Amino acid sequence: MHFSTFYDDILLYNINYSPLESQIDMTSRLALGLTAALLAGCATMPLSSRMALRHTDPATTDAVALQAAIDMPQSLRPLPGTIRLVLTAIDANGGRRSLEFPLQEDAAATALAARDNPPRPMRRLLGYRLPPAELERFQAMREAMRQQQPPVRGLTLGVAADACRAGPIGVAPLHVTTLLRTAETERHVEVARLDLRRLVGAAIDALPACNG
Repeated sequence: MHFSTFYDDILLYNINYSPLESQIDMTSRLALGLTAALLAGCATMPLSSRMALRHTDPATTDAVALQAAIDMPQSLRPLPGTIRLVLTAIDANGGRRSLEFPLQEDAAATALAARDNPPRPMRRLLGYRLPPAELERFQAMREAMRQQQPPVRGLTLGVAADACRAGPIGVAPLHVTTLLRTAETERHVEVARLDLRRLVGAAIDALPACNG
């Protein structure tokens, strides 16, 4: 059973790309259908992050500079091949159309994330970026979203992943933090903090073991 453990919409902008509102609209689900309602009240975004991200426009930010990171207990690990950047277009009626772009674990990105946010003991911090083929696709699809008719009201960015169990998970909270680095922030910024155990409850026992 695979978890989609975190998905973080960062900032919402209007079609003129000026800040419309700062929000974090997170969803999480199990393969069997856990929905966004589970996240109500379960995740937070620091005020300092909202301030740091206020100049980042998902419609125009430099895609080459985009990096994501995930900070989680050593007992957990992002399931390889499931980490992705999510680009969502929001139309005038509030409808959403999302595209996903696989992210690649990157040693340099991990080192940069560790410099920006030194990992605490018994924590795992991994950095990711778009590989060349996905970078090109991201830039092309983002431009297509910007040009679509009728015009979109805004674009959001998100980070999503599945999780697996790398060791005993015990009974303590399983705090997971997702971070994003943009050309505007010039550092990794926390975009979500959540307790995975609180989020999924007893379903945590079905978390799959990592292979290898």
